[in-house]
Amino acid sequence: MHHKFAKFFEINQYNTTWRAEIIAGITTFFAVAYVIIVNPLLLQSAGLDYSAALVATIVISFCTSIAMGLFAGIPMAIAPGFGLCVFFTYTLVLKQGLSWNSALTASFFSGILLIILNVLKLRQKIILSIPTTLLKAITGALGLYLIVIALRLLGLVSIHEQSHITFNPMMNKEIGLTIVGFILIKTLLKKGITSAFIIVIVLNYILALCMGVTEYKGIVALPPSLSPNLLKLDFQNIFNFTFLKGFYSIFLVTLFESSAGLITLGRILYPSGYIPRIQKALVPDSVGTVIGSLLGTAPMSIRVESAAGISIGGKTGIVSFVVGILFIGCLFFYPLTSSIPQSASAPILLVLGITMIRQLKDLNWKKGTDVIAVLATLIIMPLYFSIYYGFAFGFISYVLVKSFTRERKQIPIVCWVMAALSVVQLFFEWLNR
Repeated sequence: MHHKFAKFFEINQYNTTWRAEIIAGITTFFAVAYVIIVNPLLLQSAGLDYSAALVATIVISFCTSIAMGLFAGIPMAIAPGFGLCVFFTYTLVLKQGLSWNSALTASFFSGILLIILNVLKLRQKIILSIPTTLLKAITGALGLYLIVIALRLLGLVSIHEQSHITFNPMMNKEIGLTIVGFILIKTLLKKGITSAFIIVIVLNYILALCMGVTEYKGIVALPPSLSPNLLKLDFQNIFNFTFLKGFYSIFLVTLFESSAGLITLGRILYPSGYIPRIQKALVPDSVGTVIGSLLGTAPMSIRVESAAGISIGGKTGIVSFVVGILFIGCLFFYPLTSSIPQSASAPILLVLGITMIRQLKDLNWKKGTDVIAVLATLIIMPLYFSIYYGFAFGFISYVLVKSFTRERKQIPIVCWVMAALSVVQLFFEWLNR
């Protein structure tokens, strides 16, 4: 039996071990575990029931991560996208005026459209046609994005309804624990200790309990009911202009954010640029977005925090399988999970962010037509706390700058299409102001 599983997950082909893959899975889980608490809080602001949203987040993250491990065999966790949750709550509901029921319906149809793109292999073509310059810019911008998430978890920055950030300079015990954790992770990784992230999480949790940063909430409890948000979609207003505008918006944002994780992690995991089984890898998040909307949560995305497990040697679907098992365990152990402080995951996000920013050193900074698009992506994505905005302005600036030079023929058709779609979406947002 052990041999069959090893063959199924291609352990020998990837020159790895069960121990390495399981440690990588546990590490990835703890890097992304904050979604269990943060996602329901964001959805609660949109009007959904918190407890039901928490259960939905856990259940759908379990299903999609397990599917990624078994179906695609790739070490990438899937869960509701952080930027997608922010967009769902602050833009669709609080800004554009959709009810949370209609927003879930828009999410449902965006998932259906993603599935259609997968079947037609158009989504794969979009991902593989993005210029190398923009791919590197996206990776670096996502690194900055993770750093902003870490600062948000610590309360150093605040995210507003307009999706921009403000800084809240302060110093407290949690920030102190984060600094210590960051230094310890870097030290342990330099010494080749692959369990560095897990060690720091455990130590951070113990210190947080001793210092009163967090409180012990118990270990086991029965999960709350899904019923308040379950199957609460609203199909009566789907031909309303406000809904159609919201659907167009959430589809583009979902397409960009869900693809960003695969693009970035693929570059880290497969230096050649070739992502094996990419067609299968694009299935779990699109199907998960459809099922997640029925359960009562925001669209799914391949989480860039999966770089935590990949960075310490995770190579196979065992990683995402372990992540899924740990997610479902939180259904009954969520009192314990919810007491883990933000200072436990923040150092991991900071380390990952800095690592991803290093990708920018390979860019040709002397080529002005590329630098403008790179800077647009790097500045906009973290500043507006939006992966979508980073993509949109990256594509638009890339097309605009090269259109007015002799490099117009270098622009792929995908860039023209993405830039045009982004302009339409930004115009809709401008009309809504």
